[in-house]
Amino acid sequence: MTVHYGASVDPPEKSAPECTLHRFPHNINHCLSVARSEFDGNFEKGPAVAKRFIEDDGFAAELKKMAAPEAVVLLRQAEAMMITKPIVDYAGCVAWARAYFDERNNAIRSIITWLPENATTKEGNPFWMPPKRFPAAFAFDPKDTLHQSFVASAAILKVQITNFLSARLL
Repeated sequence: MTVHYGASVDPPEKSAPECTLHRFPHNINHCLSVARSEFDGNFEKGPAVAKRFIEDDGFAAELKKMAAPEAVVLLRQAEAMMITKPIVDYAGCVAWARAYFDERNNAIRSIITWLPENATTKEGNPFWMPPKRFPAAFAFDPKDTLHQSFVASAAILKVQITNFLSARLL
Protein backbone atom coordinates (compact mmCIF):
# COMPACT_ATOMS: atom_id res chain seq x y z
CA MET A 1 0.00 0.00 0.00
CA THR A 2 2.96 2.35 0.50
CA VAL A 3 5.98 3.19 -1.58
CA HIS A 4 8.96 0.94 -0.86
CA TYR A 5 12.05 2.47 0.70
CA GLY A 6 14.12 2.40 -2.49
CA ALA A 7 11.53 4.44 -4.41
CA SER A 8 11.71 7.44 -2.11
CA VAL A 9 14.38 10.13 -2.28
CA ASP A 10 15.82 11.45 0.95
CA PRO A 11 15.94 15.22 1.24
CA PRO A 12 19.46 16.67 1.07
CA GLU A 13 21.25 16.92 4.39
CA LYS A 14 21.11 20.37 5.93
CA SER A 15 24.19 19.84 8.07
CA ALA A 16 27.50 18.07 7.77
CA PRO A 17 27.49 14.31 8.36
CA GLU A 18 28.42 13.25 11.90
CA CYS A 19 31.70 11.67 10.75
CA THR A 20 32.79 14.95 9.16
CA LEU A 21 31.96 16.88 12.28
CA HIS A 22 33.85 14.65 14.69
CA ARG A 23 36.81 13.65 12.55
CA PHE A 24 37.37 16.59 10.21
CA PRO A 25 35.74 19.75 11.54
CA HIS A 26 37.11 22.20 8.99
CA ASN A 27 34.97 25.27 9.50
CA ILE A 28 33.85 27.23 12.55
CA ASN A 29 30.32 25.79 12.52
CA HIS A 30 31.71 22.25 12.60
CA CYS A 31 34.01 23.15 15.50
CA LEU A 32 31.16 24.73 17.43
CA SER A 33 28.96 21.69 16.81
CA VAL A 34 31.67 19.30 18.05
CA ALA A 35 32.29 21.45 21.12
CA ARG A 36 28.58 21.55 21.92
CA SER A 37 28.29 17.78 21.49
CA GLU A 38 31.26 17.18 23.79
CA PHE A 39 29.88 19.59 26.37
CA ASP A 40 26.42 18.00 26.27
CA GLY A 41 27.81 14.51 26.72
CA ASN A 42 30.15 15.35 29.58
CA PHE A 43 28.29 18.02 31.49
CA GLU A 44 24.59 17.83 30.61
CA LYS A 45 23.20 14.53 29.35
CA GLY A 46 25.13 12.09 31.54
CA PRO A 47 24.57 14.06 34.74
CA ALA A 48 20.90 14.66 33.85
CA VAL A 49 20.33 10.94 33.42
CA ALA A 50 22.09 10.20 36.72
CA LYS A 51 19.99 12.87 38.45
CA ARG A 52 16.76 11.36 37.08
CA PHE A 53 17.90 7.89 38.09
CA ILE A 54 18.48 9.11 41.66
CA GLU A 55 15.48 11.42 42.09
CA ASP A 56 12.71 10.24 39.76
CA ASP A 57 10.88 7.15 41.01
CA GLY A 58 9.10 6.83 37.66
CA PHE A 59 12.32 6.77 35.64
CA ALA A 60 12.67 2.97 35.83
CA ALA A 61 9.15 2.58 34.43
CA GLU A 62 10.02 4.99 31.60
CA LEU A 63 13.13 2.95 30.80
CA LYS A 64 11.04 -0.23 30.54
CA LYS A 65 8.82 1.43 27.93
CA MET A 66 11.76 2.60 25.78
CA ALA A 67 13.34 0.67 22.95
CA ALA A 68 16.18 -1.46 24.34
CA PRO A 69 19.06 0.41 22.63
CA GLU A 70 17.87 3.79 23.90
CA ALA A 71 17.35 2.49 27.44
CA VAL A 72 20.80 0.85 27.45
CA VAL A 73 22.44 4.13 26.42
CA LEU A 74 20.71 5.98 29.27
CA LEU A 75 21.57 3.28 31.80
CA ARG A 76 25.22 3.30 30.72
CA GLN A 77 25.35 7.07 31.14
CA ALA A 78 23.98 6.77 34.67
CA GLU A 79 26.29 3.84 35.44
CA ALA A 80 29.35 5.78 34.30
CA MET A 81 28.44 8.79 36.44
CA MET A 82 27.58 6.83 39.58
CA ILE A 83 29.36 3.45 39.49
CA THR A 84 32.12 2.74 36.95
CA LYS A 85 33.68 6.21 36.77
CA PRO A 86 32.53 8.02 39.88
CA ILE A 87 34.49 11.06 40.94
CA VAL A 88 34.33 11.88 44.60
CA ASP A 89 36.76 14.76 45.14
CA TYR A 90 38.47 17.69 43.46
CA ALA A 91 41.63 15.68 42.74
CA GLY A 92 39.48 13.18 40.85
CA CYS A 93 37.97 16.02 38.81
CA VAL A 94 41.42 17.33 37.90
CA ALA A 95 42.56 13.81 36.97
CA TRP A 96 39.45 13.41 34.81
CA ALA A 97 40.10 16.75 33.06
CA ARG A 98 43.75 15.84 32.41
CA ALA A 99 42.75 12.43 31.04
CA TYR A 100 40.10 14.08 28.86
CA PHE A 101 42.73 16.44 27.44
CA ASP A 102 44.90 13.44 26.52
CA GLU A 103 41.89 11.55 25.15
CA ARG A 104 41.15 14.37 22.69
CA ASN A 105 44.80 14.47 21.59
CA ASN A 106 44.86 10.69 21.18
CA ALA A 107 41.89 11.01 18.82
CA ILE A 108 43.95 13.43 16.72
CA ARG A 109 46.93 11.05 16.77
CA SER A 110 44.63 8.27 15.59
CA ILE A 111 43.50 10.38 12.62
CA ILE A 112 47.12 11.22 11.78
CA THR A 113 47.99 7.51 11.82
CA TRP A 114 44.93 6.59 9.77
CA LEU A 115 45.34 9.46 7.29
CA PRO A 116 48.96 10.70 7.19
CA GLU A 117 49.85 14.03 5.65
CA ASN A 118 50.48 12.43 2.24
CA ALA A 119 47.16 10.47 2.19
CA THR A 120 45.17 10.50 -1.04
CA THR A 121 41.52 9.98 -1.95
CA LYS A 122 40.23 7.15 -4.17
CA GLU A 123 40.65 9.50 -7.11
CA GLY A 124 44.33 10.11 -6.25
CA ASN A 125 43.87 13.68 -4.98
CA PRO A 126 45.51 14.77 -1.73
CA PHE A 127 43.13 14.11 1.17
CA TRP A 128 44.44 17.07 3.18
CA MET A 129 43.60 19.90 0.86
CA PRO A 130 41.55 22.99 1.68
CA PRO A 131 39.22 23.30 3.43
CA LYS A 132 40.62 20.31 5.42
CA ARG A 133 43.92 20.98 7.13
CA PHE A 134 46.29 18.35 8.43
CA PRO A 135 45.80 18.18 12.21
CA ALA A 136 48.53 18.51 14.80
CA ALA A 137 48.55 16.61 18.08
CA PHE A 138 50.55 17.90 21.00
CA ALA A 139 51.58 16.76 24.45
CA PHE A 140 50.20 18.37 27.59
CA ASP A 141 52.47 21.19 28.71
CA PRO A 142 51.83 22.25 32.31
CA LYS A 143 53.50 25.61 31.56
CA ASP A 144 51.10 26.38 28.68
CA THR A 145 48.37 28.70 30.00
CA LEU A 146 45.81 27.37 27.48
CA HIS A 147 46.45 23.81 28.62
CA GLN A 148 46.20 24.88 32.27
CA SER A 149 43.00 26.79 31.57
CA PHE A 150 41.39 23.84 29.78
CA VAL A 151 42.12 21.43 32.63
CA ALA A 152 41.09 23.92 35.32
CA SER A 153 37.83 24.83 33.57
CA ALA A 154 36.87 21.21 32.83
CA ALA A 155 37.71 20.22 36.41
CA ILE A 156 35.56 23.03 37.84
CA LEU A 157 32.60 21.96 35.69
CA LYS A 158 33.11 18.36 36.80
CA VAL A 159 33.29 19.47 40.46
CA GLN A 160 29.91 21.15 40.12
CA ILE A 161 28.38 17.96 38.74
CA THR A 162 30.20 15.69 41.19
CA ASN A 163 29.14 17.73 44.20
CA PHE A 164 25.55 17.58 43.00
CA LEU A 165 25.60 13.80 42.52
CA SER A 166 27.64 13.05 45.67
CA ALA A 167 25.15 14.96 47.81
CA ARG A 168 22.36 12.72 46.53
CA LEU A 169 24.25 9.43 46.63
CA LEU A 170 25.51 9.77 50.22
